[in-house]
Amino acid sequence: RHHTLFGGEASGFQAAAPPSAFDFVAENFGVSHETFASPFNCYLSHYCSAFPDVDAPFGSSGSFFDFEPV
Repeated sequence: RHHTLFGGEASGFQAAAPPSAFDFVAENFGVSHETFASPFNCYLSHYCSAFPDVDAPFGSSGSFFDFEPV
């Protein structure tokens, strides 16, 4: 799916922050949810993903664009 989403070439598509950045925002600001991730590149246990239909069994909260945090 990622391959077809971007016209065939998805190289360089992943641009995640380093683990130290996730640790910092989690510890200092209570962040516990990633907005754009996948089961293969998430760092936190809760995340939104591009393909929630297949990612939900792995913990995806669905599309970021439909996500309404409390």
